[in-house]
Amino acid sequence: ASVLKELSVLERQERDLEKAVAVLTPEVRRMLKGLDMEYVLSKDEEKEEDKKDASKTEESLKVLSLIDRQLESHRATAWRKIAEDHRMLCSFTADGVKGL
Repeated sequence: ASVLKELSVLERQERDLEKAVAVLTPEVRRMLKGLDMEYVLSKDEEKEEDKKDASKTEESLKVLSLIDRQLESHRATAWRKIAEDHRMLCSFTADGVKGL
């Protein structure tokens, strides 16, 4: 019974992780796309004030790109770990264990 309880907790944590990454990733990519468009537009207008804004935008682009890569890396690592855990647990579906 305690094994089933632990499996239930693990499943809930996996769903929570999936939800958190699913919410964050599109938001980061949307902001990144918006900043990218803003950066391109400010590059076209060669005003002094726009150059300062462009440098801030460029810095923001770098930070958001880093966050996006870290999220993607974290997602891949987490799912790789989840897949390993599930592979190790697959023996619980064997005929001899189903009756527990």
